[in-house]
Amino acid sequence: MVLRILIPLCLWILALSEICSAQRTASDFSYGAFVGGNFSRFSPAIDFPEFDGPMDRGPGFHAGLFGKKELPKLGERFSLAGAAHYSLLTGIVRNPFYRMRNQYIGGFLGLQYKIADDLHLTLGANGLYLLNSRLFQSRTLERESGQAGSNFWGFRNEINPMIGAEVRLSPNAQIALNYIHPVSSRATSNIQLSLLLSINTEEKRPSDRLMARSEAFNQIGELRSGVLLVRLATGKNKIEALTVRGRAEEADRLKTDLENMNRTIMRAFKNNYNFSRVEFFYSDDSRKVREGRYEGIFLDDNLQPDSSISIRPLVPVYIAEFGSVSKGTGGSMSFSALVIMDRQFNTLEKPFPYYARALHAAVKSRADRTLVAFPLLPFTTATYEETVAKWNRSLREFYARQGMN
Repeated sequence: MVLRILIPLCLWILALSEICSAQRTASDFSYGAFVGGNFSRFSPAIDFPEFDGPMDRGPGFHAGLFGKKELPKLGERFSLAGAAHYSLLTGIVRNPFYRMRNQYIGGFLGLQYKIADDLHLTLGANGLYLLNSRLFQSRTLERESGQAGSNFWGFRNEINPMIGAEVRLSPNAQIALNYIHPVSSRATSNIQLSLLLSINTEEKRPSDRLMARSEAFNQIGELRSGVLLVRLATGKNKIEALTVRGRAEEADRLKTDLENMNRTIMRAFKNNYNFSRVEFFYSDDSRKVREGRYEGIFLDDNLQPDSSISIRPLVPVYIAEFGSVSKGTGGSMSFSALVIMDRQFNTLEKPFPYYARALHAAVKSRADRTLVAFPLLPFTTATYEETVAKWNRSLREFYARQGMN
């Protein structure tokens, strides 16, 4: 009897799922219908005058409507779930053969927690309102309760906790396994297996976190196969301003300091960076890099432009430089760091390892002086080489976590 009802209903839901899959709408509320089987056990405290001993579990079925609403205030993983349903619960005595069939209408209310995109845990309360009870011997009706809510066998309305799991089979179909635990000696335990069809399945936009993660995966792959361009400062405007003001010695000293710093940075990358190809250019050519005009801007080991150095068209390009990173509300805290940017000089974002902390005193007479960390980390120091090496390791570790070779 149960299989003759369940099989056609399941086939109907699967067919309707395919029809609805082309009619999805974007919403944080979804609803639909469900059908499934029960495997219930009535309480041994129920008094059955026809026989001695408790009943075994018996098969039944249920069907109803459900709704789900995302709860962004609790986090992107939580949803409120509710359902209204009809349930047929049965219990069986083997010898002599008796079958008890109870009919209920009920409802469920609880929370769902998303463990993965296709797996949810469910926890809540399931209520049942008794419609009637029927006792059969073999297939013959022996007795029937005519009283709703409770009856002369001791069955009554119930509210019990429910826990379960739900797995997505397709964009519109899910399968759920739930267990309803009796809270009193006269309550009913029940195992439910349900097939759910979402009529207006939400066409989910990926969360900001997933989108950022996907973009970071793409960026690390591009950098691996592309070219890292290290921008070196020239201080051209400041040097010219000092010269115009008659402070030639100061201008020469600044120029020498910057040249020494640039040599140190170039050496740090050549000795410690091997994640991708690396080339160097002066900050004066930043506009050309942004526009993709690379001819004659790359530097040789002597920091001189070398027209023989080139990169192929369409090769992914990222920019690195020693600059600053802002943190905190409104960028209230900033620190010096080795920073990576895209070709338009936009700083990359987490989870990409887009910077390596390099807090240092201003470069004065020696460009290779130790970089002193933030005062909250008084025991941490790093040279340019150590900073580049640390960042290179971070890139390789992030790349490895993506399962890339």
